Amino acid sequence: MAAKLGVDRTLVSRLESVGEVRKGETIAVVGFPVENKEDIVRVAGEEAVDFVYVLTDQERWDLLNRSGGELFTELMRLMARVREFRVVVILGLNQVARFFAALLDREVSVLHLKQTPGSNGRFEPEELRRLIRSVKTNAPSGRATDGPRARKMAGKKSLRRE
Repeated sequence: MAAKLGVDRTLVSRLESVGEVRKGETIAVVGFPVENKEDIVRVAGEEAVDFVYVLTDQERWDLLNRSGGELFTELMRLMARVREFRVVVILGLNQVARFFAALLDREVSVLHLKQTPGSNGRFEPEELRRLIRSVKTNAPSGRATDGPRARKMAGKKSLRRE
């Protein structure tokens, strides 16, 4: 390739290695029901989250009212997509986070973001922003989101699928 382009071979090697490096964590945000979906999606976009799947209560019920086959297909598609990410932020109750983590068949860190007290699925967008930034800045090796450090770093529970 280098000879074909008329450039030095070391330049081609360096370009190849740059293509293999991805800095930071890959992050997905999944949540339902989320009353303030627009705020959460906006913050996730501003923080360059790789994948966002957030449903309002009505969207969640619309999903659950599908036929068994359609629901199963949608959930399997979601699980397959979410498994691609190193960090998964779950917006929901701890029980939902545990269930979701159990469905993933490989090691994935799940950071649970609590909802605002006295609300029905309303999450604090700035808390999500702080959590995402914390994951990005405190996980240069790609391993900081595991175990006790993740709990301290995020100030939330971290569940790990073994």
